[in-house]
Amino acid sequence: MLVRNQHLSMNTNDFQPWSRLLVMAPHPDDESLATAILLQRAAAAGAQIQIVYLTDGDDNPWPQRFVDRQWRVRALDRKRWGERRRREAVAALQVLGVDAGDARFLGYPDQKLTDRLRTDGPALIVRLRDVISEYSPTHLAMPSAADAHPDHSALGVMLRIALWHCGESASSVVQMSYVVHGRSLALGRAQRRVVTGAPAEIGRKRMAIESHRTQMMLSRRRFLGYAERPERFVCDEETMPLVSLGAIREARILDHELEIQLRISMKPLQIDSPSVSVLAADMTGRVAMRSIDLPARTTAVAVRDASSQEVIATARYRGNGFHGILIVPLAGTSAMSRVFVKLNRRSLFFDDAGWIEVQSANSVSPNRLRNSVPSHVRRNVGRERERALS
Repeated sequence: MLVRNQHLSMNTNDFQPWSRLLVMAPHPDDESLATAILLQRAAAAGAQIQIVYLTDGDDNPWPQRFVDRQWRVRALDRKRWGERRRREAVAALQVLGVDAGDARFLGYPDQKLTDRLRTDGPALIVRLRDVISEYSPTHLAMPSAADAHPDHSALGVMLRIALWHCGESASSVVQMSYVVHGRSLALGRAQRRVVTGAPAEIGRKRMAIESHRTQMMLSRRRFLGYAERPERFVCDEETMPLVSLGAIREARILDHELEIQLRISMKPLQIDSPSVSVLAADMTGRVAMRSIDLPARTTAVAVRDASSQEVIATARYRGNGFHGILIVPLAGTSAMSRVFVKLNRRSLFFDDAGWIEVQSANSVSPNRLRNSVPSHVRRNVGRERERALS
């Protein structure tokens, strides 16, 4: 685990001319929505700044149909849209006092970062590790693994693994995770920093958001709402409680098995049947993702390789379609692996919730696991577990 400088992590105003801020953004506009005040503070201090965009935001069909007045969106249309969104991002950065040359676009496919994590995770994690190592930031702002947008949460997980692989070279980096979509329990109970802008800073943030004109066409009110709220950053996301506000109520590893306690509610505009993804990564660079379709009753259920869909193991589910316990074998996962879990149940662009990192009982005492969860939540989870096993 990385050791952080806790004094620095709690004061994002302490930028100096020698500071180096790296902002990782899944799409053009996330830099303005989540870090516009932070960027202004760094620019005012004369700090070095780099913003890395994973995608060009090119798979954004509804605003594009509205703006271009055409129903069919072809590959060339998406490419042109992505180029337009790049220009908007550069314009927004200039409003915030950041040079156009400080923006870097990696060009990965929009809405597909979870797929890339599934099929090409090790290579993408190495790319992110190299980006971090080459820039050597003192401060890193990145999406939270708990964000409800699948691109945000996938990038959040990959960056946490990449930083882990950086080892001691990343030990003093001030790491700040932001949530743009959905709610995160981490923001309520983990160590955090709230950055409130002065009126002039808020005004420039609003102008930066308005620079993303394509996004303002259908979401103007929602986007401008980000200008009126403080910027919130989780300063140590790895210590967040092992409980989600989504359907996964608790997850833990015992004796090479992953136990996931679920409470699933009805959800409007649900696209997919619910499933659970389990991701394991180790220090050798190996990344494995498994997928389990959730049944509606107590039964054995197949564990599939998320990329090939080959059945590789059998899990056990006890419960019904609304609450239960899923037991997933972790054979082949080393004790040094880091394990993440997520419920897949999309509504339009968003998931039920993001990824949760699961601590192993082999390395963390049961008392520490229990104490990381508020007592009233532990009582509710305990009652759900008794119902599922009865």
